[in-house]
Amino acid sequence: MAVAYNRSLYDFGLSQDDAETELRALNLKPHDRLLCIASAGELPLSILAKGPLLIDAVDISMTQLQLSKLKLATVLALDIEDAARFLGYIPCDKEQRLRQFGMVREYLEESEENFWEDHLFVFNKGPAHYGRYEQYFARFRRIALFLLGGHEKLYGLFECECIEDQEDYFDKFLESGLLERLFKIIFHPRLFKQKGISGQGDIARVFFNQFRNFCTQTLTRENYLLQFLFLGNVIYYEALPDFLQESGVTIIRLRHNNIHYHNLSYSDIIRNSPEGTYNKFALSNVCDWLQEEEFADLLQLIAKKADSNSKALLRYIYNIHPIPEELDETIITNPSKGEELRRKDRFPFYNLMPMDIKIRKEVFHEY
Repeated sequence: MAVAYNRSLYDFGLSQDDAETELRALNLKPHDRLLCIASAGELPLSILAKGPLLIDAVDISMTQLQLSKLKLATVLALDIEDAARFLGYIPCDKEQRLRQFGMVREYLEESEENFWEDHLFVFNKGPAHYGRYEQYFARFRRIALFLLGGHEKLYGLFECECIEDQEDYFDKFLESGLLERLFKIIFHPRLFKQKGISGQGDIARVFFNQFRNFCTQTLTRENYLLQFLFLGNVIYYEALPDFLQESGVTIIRLRHNNIHYHNLSYSDIIRNSPEGTYNKFALSNVCDWLQEEEFADLLQLIAKKADSNSKALLRYIYNIHPIPEELDETIITNPSKGEELRRKDRFPFYNLMPMDIKIRKEVFHEY
């Protein structure tokens, strides 16, 4: 398995949070005020592509913020196909990307421009390929395709017309006992440590049990994450994220000032914001990274500062930390709704927990 392993520049080159799921779970509407994690940028941009929201995207990683801002600048500078090629969703050569960078840089601040000048190697394949997570899985792509029967068999999955056809095709042509062994190798704690997900529990079993869902529960020709992880690029334009669809590009160009990026933790930006600043919270999988006490503190902050009729969505792989007892009547979870949402998510490896936030000022701690 001789696969070139390149330098990673950030943890994620693609965001794994499905914007369509956030839209459904949070019931996002015009003029909502959303707080989310920037990650690789797809989530805030794809949500902005759906309407006139106000979005603050935070990340403690400056390199993730650089990537998110680059994706926004790319939408402003290039047409859709060129933007998709420049970012690495679709193949092209380095020389073409460097020419495109000459246009994209006009929409970057000087510090951002200098950052990418210092890391021109990302234009070899495109910035989406240089996350630690994507680099790690690229090492196993060739053997995974072999175990699935090669490109020809996998392409058959993308040619299915409906979910039922995909399920039948997967069961007949793609399911393999050897594949489970590969999952045990890929997700072995010694190998996967610090490759994008915290390491605890039997993550290999978790992911293998949900692998079939990944291949069958959403239309594969519309799932950019599935296409990118297995093939190294997106093969159908209709699968590109919403911020690279025609309607989305139009909205983003009109409303790009509605999104702001902050090099802060999720807790810190809430702590430093006036009460009522946000009414929608996309939490990603913070529960996998925070200790129980830290998670409880975050929920206390949200409950104290959220506007009325607020909603939140939490993703997690392992067991969710408990909601503090004093917030039992303030933060109302809906596990059955979460399972319904997960079945339609384009990256269904996370469990989902929607939350309704009922304001009860008397229970809050001082911060």
